[in-house]
Amino acid sequence: MTSLLNFGPTDQKKQLNKLKHDLEDWREVILHASKILTWEKAFYPAVIFAAVTMHFLFLWYLDLSALTQISLTLLCLTLGDYLYPIVGKLVFKPDKWTGVQEKEFEEICVSIFGAKQCLCGFLHFLIVTKEKKSMLFLVSVSAFLLLLAWIGSTIDNLVLTYLCALFVVYYPGLCKIGVIAKVKDVVGGVFCSAAPAAKTD
Repeated sequence: MTSLLNFGPTDQKKQLNKLKHDLEDWREVILHASKILTWEKAFYPAVIFAAVTMHFLFLWYLDLSALTQISLTLLCLTLGDYLYPIVGKLVFKPDKWTGVQEKEFEEICVSIFGAKQCLCGFLHFLIVTKEKKSMLFLVSVSAFLLLLAWIGSTIDNLVLTYLCALFVVYYPGLCKIGVIAKVKDVVGGVFCSAAPAAKTD
């Protein structure tokens, strides 16, 4: 894992320090969530699956409208963001925070910052592609959105959201055990082998 001391340019270190400061109140929760999402123990994938499945079964049972679900979710996030820093100081004592935990929290912040940089890089790539290759951008985005529209009309919205949620919460664990890297290698190999074939034709 990349260390904060050799992370990169000064501006990136400042951004990383700001991110770390912003997440300071949530460090205990982030640390425990990271251990669960990265499957530190063998039974964590089953726990994640059960928790997500129970949550979506509860939503299916309530049969709430999309607007109601979004409103209640944002309400819970707002209340949690306000109440947790107050409750967290009572439950988690600052003097029990160890150097090992601080290092783990720092590594998590570096990972979050890296994901943020990747997202910004992807958005920049889209903007540059739109400016330099507008026709390619239009065709690609239109095809992708039509594919999403077709998937959305074929699969039930709740089931689709459930599958997306499972993928998101399983992603860190799959990355840790190397599954995502293998999938990327396979997909990259397919595209690399397809490219010479296309040139030959």
